[in-house]
Amino acid sequence: METGICPACKCPVQSGWAYCDNCWIQLQPAIVELSPPARINTPAYIPTPRLAPYSAVEQPVVNLSAGRLVIQNDNSFIPIPQDIPEAVLGRQDAASNSYPEIDLDPHGGHAAGVGRQHARLVMEGGQLCLVDLNSVNGSYINRKKITTDQPVPIQDGDEIRLGRLKMIYHAG
Repeated sequence: METGICPACKCPVQSGWAYCDNCWIQLQPAIVELSPPARINTPAYIPTPRLAPYSAVEQPVVNLSAGRLVIQNDNSFIPIPQDIPEAVLGRQDAASNSYPEIDLDPHGGHAAGVGRQHARLVMEGGQLCLVDLNSVNGSYINRKKITTDQPVPIQDGDEIRLGRLKMIYHAG
């Protein structure tokens, strides 16, 4: 089979092709310049990752467990919402369209350095966990700073600190 050169991109094309395989320009047999067969470099084989088979069985959504956060500076408590799979802790701010499930602004959150979306509570493997959302002032469990985006389990009686705002988690 004869090989030609595409007039637009100068890539090799086979005679009889209607379009260039590289630039998709429409080829006309009279315009295709014939040339000696060119050595065409083929790309290296890149394996396609195998995806897990689709499962029609839906995984159950695990909602948050019952519990409350006791704010240390005013001794008030905030119940953890149970009808959702996760709850963001932060400060409500209409200007930035931030409406966390647990608003800490009424409890001194702004003055204590709590971010608008500071952390979140999630269930992981049946355990309630705290996840820092790349906060500026950090999230702490029992005075130990937690790593951003890493769920850390919390237990009944644990001290949670977001910025300088201290809370105690009580299960059930």
